[in-house]
Amino acid sequence: INLGKATRMSDAQGRYIEFCKSNFKTLDLSGLSVLLDCANGATYSVAPKVFEELGAEVNTIGTDPDGVNINQNCGSTNPEYIREEVLRGDYDLGISFDGDGDRILLVSKTGKILDGDDLLYILSKSLNSESGVVGTLMTNKALQLHFIEKQIQFYRADVGDKYVLQRLLEENWLLGGEPSGHIICLDSAQTGDAIIAALKLLDNLKENSFDVDQSVEGFNKFPQTLINLSVNNPNKIILNDKFWSEVTVIENRLGERGRVLIRPSGTEPLIRIMVESEKEKDSEDYCNRLANLASKL
Repeated sequence: INLGKATRMSDAQGRYIEFCKSNFKTLDLSGLSVLLDCANGATYSVAPKVFEELGAEVNTIGTDPDGVNINQNCGSTNPEYIREEVLRGDYDLGISFDGDGDRILLVSKTGKILDGDDLLYILSKSLNSESGVVGTLMTNKALQLHFIEKQIQFYRADVGDKYVLQRLLEENWLLGGEPSGHIICLDSAQTGDAIIAALKLLDNLKENSFDVDQSVEGFNKFPQTLINLSVNNPNKIILNDKFWSEVTVIENRLGERGRVLIRPSGTEPLIRIMVESEKEKDSEDYCNRLANLASKL
């Protein structure tokens, strides 16, 4: 009888650390004080070692997993936690991963939280002229306008890193991501890897002496208002002429400096209404206006 058997790769961590270092041979983090939030998840053991071996002075939070506390009041889904710790500890920057190690957020020494759109803005500065960037339907309009200004090609994929990866492979491009912090750097990894993305960012930041605030100076995202509205039949609203007539009116008023996104949930009786504008009050007013109309249909 042929029976399968499981084997353990005892040096997996060492191999991965060397893989990370081999991708960034000129990255020296000596003297850099970094706080890592590993979300009590997949990166808790290996991430601190990667940054330490590159010379950084590393402190950690979220490195005590007990099997149930993954992402619990920590990690990139709870960025205020690391923000408070960075300000309290006077670090140069903070890096927050999520539980399964494919999302990342940065926190500057002044407490500014950088999401996936900010990170794509930084990483796009080192793109070659033949490559472009893939975002999603939720990517901020201000980032799209920046790419247009810099003549960087940009496509929106459906929400989900698998769709970002699919479009990157179709276009033979290297960089994509989501506002949530899924960042894909295909020149260094074959899929989303938050540690690789963090090193890629630091490699870009070294030219500014790792000053996170300076790296996004002048880039201001448009305020977004998102309402998840519970409805009995999302398709009834999606197909309603009166609703879409109102969407068209708002889109015309926003012009190229804003947008409206209507998405039915694929798993719940919800319709997601998002409005983006240069003015926060406009995005809030228009989003509430559409939500009120949808709730009456």
